[in-house]
Amino acid sequence: MTKTVRFSIAAALVLTALLLSSCKSKTGSGSGALKTDEIEDASVVKLAADRDDVYNLSYKVEYPVSGVSDGVLQKMTDSIVEGVFGTSYAGMSVSDAANAYQKDRSGEFLAENKELLEDALSVEGLDDIVNLSWDETIQGYFLPSYKGIASYIIYNYVYEGGAHGTTTEIPININMETGAIVEESDFFVPGYESVLGGMISSHLRDAVSSDEDYESLFMKDVEPNGNFSISTSGVTYIYQPYEIGPYSLDVIEVLIPWDEIAPWVK
Repeated sequence: MTKTVRFSIAAALVLTALLLSSCKSKTGSGSGALKTDEIEDASVVKLAADRDDVYNLSYKVEYPVSGVSDGVLQKMTDSIVEGVFGTSYAGMSVSDAANAYQKDRSGEFLAENKELLEDALSVEGLDDIVNLSWDETIQGYFLPSYKGIASYIIYNYVYEGGAHGTTTEIPININMETGAIVEESDFFVPGYESVLGGMISSHLRDAVSSDEDYESLFMKDVEPNGNFSISTSGVTYIYQPYEIGPYSLDVIEVLIPWDEIAPWVK
């Protein structure tokens, strides 16, 4: 083989690798490769030209582009759009929903805070100490699929004044063959409720960083809440701040390994 031929083959291989890497690929046991892309943006809206009060919005949302049938792809995209941005944006593409959400939330920020600003300006000295800023972060991403199910995690942080913001982490489990949402009752065999709480509770200490954090929990006998994700490691139950513990513990994720939970999975 001549040097020219070798070079042509090498160049072709590099080009192919670049083309394949243009979209992310999520793979998992028992399913093909789900290729994804993402949309990302950040914006700042000022409440008034001479004020520091702003609405900061940043988002980074992964979404599927191929690797499943067109019908399943559309169902997955619809579920992601509704889960990330809300039911008001159902049926939109991810980019259209993101743009519409950005516009709507900016409008809410201006409408709700301009009147508050006017009230603050009417009181001497109050306008110098009042803070009317909002902050919002949105992330949506896939975990590697497992046994034909793809778990999609929606992370959201919102601050609209007060002592602190609100953090939520919501998983959506999607059947990659049908595009249907997999609920708790779809995934586990009947009667799972009676044993799953004990499994979650037994791993609760491992989910927090210290004995002190564990003692600060509101409850230690925890029930399944329908908020779970699936991975190669097992099933992870997710509890929001204040759900089973104080705000300082943030989101609590409790992993149950496959070797323990497998007998209760359909």
